[in-house]
Amino acid sequence: MGLENLVSTVFPNVSFEAINCQINSVFNNLFYIRHALGKDGEIVNIPKFRTMVFNADELLFDEIEKNGIGSYGKPDNDSRVTPIGKILRKYWIDELPQLYSLIRGDLSLVGIRPGGKNDWKLFPDELKERTLKFKPGFLGVLYASEKPLIFSQIIDFYNDYLDQREINPIQTQLKYGTKIIYNILIKGARGK
Repeated sequence: MGLENLVSTVFPNVSFEAINCQINSVFNNLFYIRHALGKDGEIVNIPKFRTMVFNADELLFDEIEKNGIGSYGKPDNDSRVTPIGKILRKYWIDELPQLYSLIRGDLSLVGIRPGGKNDWKLFPDELKERTLKFKPGFLGVLYASEKPLIFSQIIDFYNDYLDQREINPIQTQLKYGTKIIYNILIKGARGK
């Protein structure tokens, strides 16, 4: 007996499609799947707990135009973040589903955070090309910074990281990983 037959026998007035629709609705409300550019520009699906309104990707450029880009490469005072999303972000809970992508091998432990096609439109093509030689990072290198950065400094910071990584990858990953963990655990670095 198939699952659909079992459901219709136990719940004769409920269709299998209705149950499937409810499951998908709960999933879509709970999770956001970021279609990011991974190594060599391949699309990777990065799961996160949903912390923003449903059309957040479409509103990105309006948000940046209105509020500018903050020190961790995200829009300042981002109005797309929901009240529950602010709590999830404060404690990094929204990032937990990305452990799946890390284990799967879509992400490296340390690196430049995964960006979608629209995100990369903000950056110089040369930086995008250099970045996409590597897997995106679970722990974003901007959290290794000692101070808040403006957008032009973010570009410089990424280029410095890539310069070091291209010359000595293991040492660079250890250096940045240690700084990131220190800044998060000791200094309380947080995205907003």
